[in-house]
Amino acid sequence: MTARARDLTASLDLPFTKAPPGQRQVAYDHRGLLWVRDNALFPVGLAYLWDPGDLSAAVDARFTFVTVPARTASTAFMDQADAADVGVFISSASVERDFWANAWRKHGNRDSFWGWYILERPDTYGATVRPELLQALYGDLRELSPYNPVLCSLSSSDGLVKFSSTNDVIIAWTEPTIPGELDSVARFVT
Repeated sequence: MTARARDLTASLDLPFTKAPPGQRQVAYDHRGLLWVRDNALFPVGLAYLWDPGDLSAAVDARFTFVTVPARTASTAFMDQADAADVGVFISSASVERDFWANAWRKHGNRDSFWGWYILERPDTYGATVRPELLQALYGDLRELSPYNPVLCSLSSSDGLVKFSSTNDVIIAWTEPTIPGELDSVARFVT
């Protein structure tokens, strides 16, 4: 990078490396293709499943990924996800390293385990959820499983500024969050 200001010129070499797909379990290449364990994949969708019985419906709908609460990620559920070749992101609002380390020990060696989905919409909690808190969690997850992405949903551009460094993938939350009665929205629905 070179910067010029009047008669001064400064140059700085910034080290930038992007791990090739073979060095990570999940990665994008220079063309934007998603590689999972050395196989190119076209991601179709991400479904959040509260009930483990909904996995078959997600498979039938050809979802590539599912996100499940940690309590849903039982051995039986993960066996089904392995058999269906569906990627699983484990979700929790916990910020305790021991919780995530236990989930990693339990599921980290499975083909279906793809990564983590941390606290949903932290930008809506006000001052109770500070970026530093999620940054520490992100650091813990990077240390536990450096090759598995961390997902987080955000619902505001302000949240993007505050929390973008606390995850690898941001999911834009599109649910309307308007003040007042929902009846006022009815006129926009056809």
